[in-house]
Amino acid sequence: MRQGYRYQFSDVVLDTRLRSLRRNGEEIALPWLSYQLLLVLCETAPAIVSQQEIIERVWPDTIIGDETLKQRVKLLRKTLGDNAAAPEYIEVIRGRGYRLKPDVIVNSSLSASQSASLDLTTDSYVMPSNSMGLTRYWKASSAVFLSFLVLIVSVSLLSDKASQQSSTSNELKNVSFEQQLYQKGLNYYQRYRKQDNLHAIKLFSSAIELKPGFALAHAALADAYSQGVFQFNGEEVWKKKAVEHAYHAISLDPELAQGYKSLGLAYFNLGWYLKAAKATREALAKRPNYPEASSNLGYIYREMGQLADSIIIIKKALKLQPNNSVSLVHLSLSYMAIGDLEQADELLTKALLLQPDSLLASDAHGQLLLAKGKLAAARQHYQQQVRDLPTDVRYQQGLLQSLFMLNNTEQLENAALNLIHQQNIVLQDLGHFYLALLSSSHANQDDLALKLLQQLEGGSESAVLSWKVALLNAKLGQKERAKRYLSQAIHYGFSDKHKLAYFDTINPKVRSSEWQVFTKEIQAKKALQRKRLDL
Repeated sequence: MRQGYRYQFSDVVLDTRLRSLRRNGEEIALPWLSYQLLLVLCETAPAIVSQQEIIERVWPDTIIGDETLKQRVKLLRKTLGDNAAAPEYIEVIRGRGYRLKPDVIVNSSLSASQSASLDLTTDSYVMPSNSMGLTRYWKASSAVFLSFLVLIVSVSLLSDKASQQSSTSNELKNVSFEQQLYQKGLNYYQRYRKQDNLHAIKLFSSAIELKPGFALAHAALADAYSQGVFQFNGEEVWKKKAVEHAYHAISLDPELAQGYKSLGLAYFNLGWYLKAAKATREALAKRPNYPEASSNLGYIYREMGQLADSIIIIKKALKLQPNNSVSLVHLSLSYMAIGDLEQADELLTKALLLQPDSLLASDAHGQLLLAKGKLAAARQHYQQQVRDLPTDVRYQQGLLQSLFMLNNTEQLENAALNLIHQQNIVLQDLGHFYLALLSSSHANQDDLALKLLQQLEGGSESAVLSWKVALLNAKLGQKERAKRYLSQAIHYGFSDKHKLAYFDTINPKVRSSEWQVFTKEIQAKKALQRKRLDL
């Protein structure tokens, strides 16, 4: 018997084993291209699928235009009884593509009573109701995704036969269910959005439960935990989980480049940049043409102040993937750090065109405005982002930074006070930090300084962390300690010359002519990096 999957949405069921569409048990006649289109929407749900992706999957060997796709969507809607003005099934997302509007549940059509199901809205799976063991069940149900089959199309479908053979070849694959969970998780992970990242974590975890020795899934889960921390204020424990799963992947397959790449990300989140760089270089040694690893290494080098190396390695990543928006943002940040703001602006503009909703690119845009001295524009930019995503640490940090540089004490204090009442500890610490800069009598100032020092003593090589400790000491009038930690920050790669103005703002008495040595040191380091790049 052929194995397939049943996609259920609203009152409709698409069965890939029977190649049938049914509503309340009654079959609905469906032309082959309409079937292929509906299958793509089901497989992608609940995400939006672009017009280009639909065309590539439904018409892989045929050149067609957007109008052909629109007509095929119209025909499918007619078959489903859908209304374009008030869609129940197929929704058009202007400028982005199409998606299925109802929730979609997929389960094996081999045996409906014993199948496990995957809710594509929550990405959770439901185990069989009988007593069959986990391993035994999944081995039986995931042995074959689609069998080799001969497609017989009725005479009424002759107009669709041209693409039938090429479309069929894409389905003739033996894919286990845990592999499908893993692939679906990758799709979510690569969207770089908070909710999608949570979906990815669930999917990778599910794949590992089904197959504990799935090295790739362990590496991917480590990446998802790291991304959750780096971009979306993930739980502190995720840092350790990322390290554990990365090492688990490597122990299962010592030659797995993805394992070392994920270990590099996990170390980076802990502030261990030398270890992060070493692990990522190991990934590139095992797979030289690995764009994600090259881009990550470039970002790590930037944080370490190795700006020329950063630019060189990210450019290598972009040669492999010219339109990767994340790599473009990383390269833009490196040019920003080295002082080439025009080049940074050009790269960032391209990144935002490729992915307008990228949180990473949006934050980089705000930082570029600050670097250009456009403080009011930066404040306006971050205010808008904070309105949309009030719990995002980067946006809140950018807003407080712009308010501080504008010397807008009242708004800064209100914003900081709001943060200390948030549930997220990182946001609380951010609020306490800026309140401490406003007033040396801030109640939590000593606790905050101690917490930052403990992170540094724990091995963190973060330049920003050292800079914060220097600022707190400057606020308290501890001039020598402030100089000591600012020197450490520069050693770790601190290169934002405009942020030295913080010291004048919080305590002008601390700053003196001898502090010019720090400005000169930053300039000298940048000059050496620029010389290496012939800039």
